[in-house]
Amino acid sequence: MRPIDIRGYKQDLRSRSKERRRSMPKAEKQALDLAIAENVRRLKEYRPSKTILIYMSTPIEVDTIQIIKNAWEDGKRVAVPRCIPETRNMEFHYIDNLDCLSVGSFSVLEPDPSLPIVTDFRVVL
Repeated sequence: MRPIDIRGYKQDLRSRSKERRRSMPKAEKQALDLAIAENVRRLKEYRPSKTILIYMSTPIEVDTIQIIKNAWEDGKRVAVPRCIPETRNMEFHYIDNLDCLSVGSFSVLEPDPSLPIVTDFRVVL
């Protein structure tokens, strides 16, 4: 049996999803983002964790800021990725406030490179 190339189908799904998110009323998106943040907080994997690794969202994605604030409120450490210039690599840096972020690669907020780096991913659990 020949493998099926689903790249076109996936691209179409991505395009339709992005358009739906872009056209969503602001109040509806905010309500859904808040519900997602609360659902994350209730996850059995989240509750015992000491650290969370999370991306910094763009406007059409699920807003991760509330998830980050909840994690700090719950006494957890937070680490977010930073793209390493001129490579295809990323590093996760621990952050303890949003002021240490600035616009980086792909216009996404990234942590200051001087912040501590997660080096042992076994300890983030």
